[in-house]
Amino acid sequence: MCSSDLIGKKFRELYPGKYIDTNNGYAYTATMVLADAVERAGSTKPEAVVAALRKTDFKGSPMVGGPVVFDKNGDNINATSAMIQVLDGKVKVVLPKDAAEADFIFPVPQLWKRGV
Repeated sequence: MCSSDLIGKKFRELYPGKYIDTNNGYAYTATMVLADAVERAGSTKPEAVVAALRKTDFKGSPMVGGPVVFDKNGDNINATSAMIQVLDGKVKVVLPKDAAEADFIFPVPQLWKRGV
């Protein structure tokens, strides 16, 4: 089980019926990336932390996409987004396929025919 699966499992244990959304998922990732950079820098001096951030290859994010890796502009080259659908009354990731919890349905049935 990868670390992101463990994070999701622990989150569901602590907060039954809830899921990691973009707000808490990206906040968690940002905090962990910064903590990782400070630890690798061995310092809290801005120059050292920035140098460590430039070398980031963080694989512990619960969000879709690959490891957090920054390009020369500071953009995460593996950042992507997920498409979700409400299926059988539950929010499910349907795209990208490598992160999908259910098949993408198109066209989506009318709301009252979806079991919501």
